[in-house]
Amino acid sequence: MTDTTYTASLSGHSEQTVSEALRTLVRLAVNKTLSLPGHALQILIVWQKRTEARTQLAGMEYHLRQDLGLTRTDIRAETKKPFWTA
Repeated sequence: MTDTTYTASLSGHSEQTVSEALRTLVRLAVNKTLSLPGHALQILIVWQKRTEARTQLAGMEYHLRQDLGLTRTDIRAETKKPFWTA
């Protein structure tokens, strides 16, 4: 199992989508003034925060969702997004 396959199986995304995310990461890093490793680290941190936020959102209790004005459909739509999508 390659690293990409392992990552895909953990995230629930196909190898193709993980590969697409990695290509996006490199493209963004190349277009910025930061070094590739520095920019890559920043992007990975953002992706991790998105994943954590979506996990918390998925487990949110009804009354909290209601306070925020979110429906189950809203939450489902947000949590189905790939980690690299805002």
